[in-house]
Amino acid sequence: MTAIADALLAGAILAHSFYHPSWCCNETDCRPVPCAEIRYSNVHVSWRGLRGTLWSTYPSPDAACHVCTSSIALRCVFIPETVS
Repeated sequence: MTAIADALLAGAILAHSFYHPSWCCNETDCRPVPCAEIRYSNVHVSWRGLRGTLWSTYPSPDAACHVCTSSIALRCVFIPETVS
């Protein structure tokens, strides 16, 4: 059981290591999310009612979507170059 927990923790640490820029993310405010939950308009991107600018989107290196949030705003979004 410990080996499984260690493997999951190691994966979470490695996945989090690409969250940049540093102003956007810290150890607790970024998470993977289903790409279908991310919405786009002409100038905004939103997730679960939190909104940010399209300029706060970055390429995701792991082919998954991720969001970094504060309690009131979407700080940045990582999306794969091709979202299916």
